[in-house]
Amino acid sequence: MTFEFANYKDGNISVNHSLMFSVLKKHNYKQIAPFSFSVDSVKSDQVCNYRNNQESLRNIAIQWQQDFADLSYSYHELAIWSDFFTIYGKKYGLLREFHENAIC
Repeated sequence: MTFEFANYKDGNISVNHSLMFSVLKKHNYKQIAPFSFSVDSVKSDQVCNYRNNQESLRNIAIQWQQDFADLSYSYHELAIWSDFFTIYGKKYGLLREFHENAIC
């Protein structure tokens, strides 16, 4: 599953952050490229509330850090990931934690 698409006006790659977060928080996955994931299975009975979303975002960030050394990111891809973690870190109160752990 890939979450990127080309913007044909300027040639840049764009990512649908909300779609990416909604899929990653509900599935077990392995990152195989900067914005491509192998989705293994659905997480069992996950209730969508603030605390669960916060924990899901924290787990996505941890997994992203663990996979970071195995993947090659361009500066543009790093900027997109930084935007993703900044937007959702702010929304779920994890921005300070993400800054402390050099995620964004």
